[in-house]
Amino acid sequence: MKDYIQIGIDRGLISLNEDKSQMEIATHVYELSLRAKNLQEEGKQMLEEAKQKVERMILNEKK
Repeated sequence: MKDYIQIGIDRGLISLNEDKSQMEIATHVYELSLRAKNLQEEGKQMLEEAKQKVERMILNEKK
């Protein structure tokens, strides 16, 4: 989290002189970013499991 905010400060997106609400927004955006990444990984895992299940179904039908 600290690195994410530091990048924002370095790029001029977050000012250390601004009020607390900007840090709250940055924190919220960071948390949403992490959640999106986790959901993406979960989706990939679900897709892989579904592919394996379909493959097993196909192989069992051919026997």
